[in-house]
Amino acid sequence: MNHYQEYAEFLKKFVSVASPIRVVFDSSDGATGPVLHELFTTHQLINSILINSKPNGEFPAHGPNPLARGAQKDLRIVVKKNNADLGVIFDADGDRVFFIDNEGREIRSDIAALLMSEVFQGPFVFDIRAGYALRDRLDETKKKAIYSRVGHVFMKRAMREHGAEFGGELSGHFYFKDFFFADSGIVAALTMIRIVSQLVQNESSLAARLDSIPATYYSGEVSITVSRNDSAIERVVSAFQAVAEHVDHTDGVRIDAKDFWISVRASNTEPVIRFVLEAREKSVFNRELKKLKEAIGTAN
Repeated sequence: MNHYQEYAEFLKKFVSVASPIRVVFDSSDGATGPVLHELFTTHQLINSILINSKPNGEFPAHGPNPLARGAQKDLRIVVKKNNADLGVIFDADGDRVFFIDNEGREIRSDIAALLMSEVFQGPFVFDIRAGYALRDRLDETKKKAIYSRVGHVFMKRAMREHGAEFGGELSGHFYFKDFFFADSGIVAALTMIRIVSQLVQNESSLAARLDSIPATYYSGEVSITVSRNDSAIERVVSAFQAVAEHVDHTDGVRIDAKDFWISVRASNTEPVIRFVLEAREKSVFNRELKKLKEAIGTAN
């Protein structure tokens, strides 16, 4: 029995393509390569280019983590060289996935979740670190969103409790009701292919769609090593409570102020504090980043 072929046959129910597109897939020398080969080799509308697709436990291309420095370099080069419509990169076991647009620009995972949410009716589950673009869009369309603790246990539980069709995390995990409420990098990639093919059909592009989203200033998730009993979260609450319009303790603390928001949480697996800051204006971002680092206890 060819298990790759059997799994690819199962995944075909998630394939929906409106117009021919070219997609570059980087499997990071991990598990998705053989599946993608079975899934796309003979597909008439998806011109697939597979790189780093042969499983190799030494991970010679760029390591197993797509977020490591330089890991997306190969993907950017091949996307631009081949005028591809979309670039996709998986981690080694294929449960996380990240995207780049047709101009080679990395797409934040909450922005990817925003795009994918347009395929589903809702409700949705997102982790507490969802940014302005996603939250503004959900408020605008009045689609119900539930914000969860970070981690697959909490995401799956929230999705089942609320009957959510789709969920996403900043870490690149995307969850689907029709995939047993579990996360799948390949199903997420197929969902993004559906969206991009519709853009191409309408003589647009992924880059153009992303450029239509208002720009903000965003820190990314930053990790700071702390002692086990560190009270950094309490210090952050104290430092920002005077300007807070909303405080959420679902996971650590998220503070939404008039012109910025911050999320500070302890890692589930490491002795680190992780924070995210987003602001609509650069001056606000710089000011609040300095204040946030001082509250946590780092000047770096």
